[in-house]
Amino acid sequence: MLSKSALLTFCATIAASLSFTATASATQSFAIIGDAGLWNGNTESVRDSIRRNKVTQLVLPGDNVYWGTYDQQWKAWTGFDFSVVAIGNHNNGYKREIDYFKMSGEYFSKTFADGVRFLVLNSDNDRNVEEQRVWLEKELEKDSPMTFVVWHHPPYTVTSLHRWEEKYKFQVAMRSILKRYENKITALLVGHDHIGAFYCLDKMPMIVSGAVQETRFPETKNYQANDKVNVNAKWVFPFNTPVWARLDIEPNSEKFSVKFIRASDDKVLFSSELSENPRKNICQN
Repeated sequence: MLSKSALLTFCATIAASLSFTATASATQSFAIIGDAGLWNGNTESVRDSIRRNKVTQLVLPGDNVYWGTYDQQWKAWTGFDFSVVAIGNHNNGYKREIDYFKMSGEYFSKTFADGVRFLVLNSDNDRNVEEQRVWLEKELEKDSPMTFVVWHHPPYTVTSLHRWEEKYKFQVAMRSILKRYENKITALLVGHDHIGAFYCLDKMPMIVSGAVQETRFPETKNYQANDKVNVNAKWVFPFNTPVWARLDIEPNSEKFSVKFIRASDDKVLFSSELSENPRKNICQN
């Protein structure tokens, strides 16, 4: 039987161990896969690559079902967590999508360890743009160590397949928010164009990840938009190459990296390390 002093020492050791476990942080990893709502050979190769890389948290920037049911397209993703989901123009109704992916609403905020936040909007809905704009601005006024904004349609044209004017009302409203809060937005995550690319909107990174179930012809667009924002491609994926974007966030939300990974062989085709404290990224060079 332990003496009183030995028992106290033992309890203190256990308490210290539990305290360390509760406060310790680990790298948070997410796989960004937009335009992925069709199960086929390409989608399977992307899923297998993500699995080999031991990433389980998914960020879906829209177009989460092209035909059939959500279960038909996503039942093969057992073991993955639909951590962040945005609604795209290909859906089976907003309510069905919200219910299937257990989203908290059409637009919402979700916070992970170390205060990492994702602000998710529905760029497909032209009827509540002002409501979403007001909400986004209020959310961006809050202090957060790292904030990612997620929606489906790129606010600037990145391919000839789609022009930003498709969602004119939404994009005009949100562009001004993006510019005003440029220093508080870590990156914008979008899909829609069925490509993989890393863009800079002036000093803000934009990750386009939609080369999953289908890939379209890659284009490199560098131009000044009509609102004077400089749109510059830092990297665009190779033609006919399914890729996914890996987002790794280091403990304490000070550094993160973005890697575009080729699904066929897990090769990293592009990588960029970014820092929040002090803020440094490829778009500020």
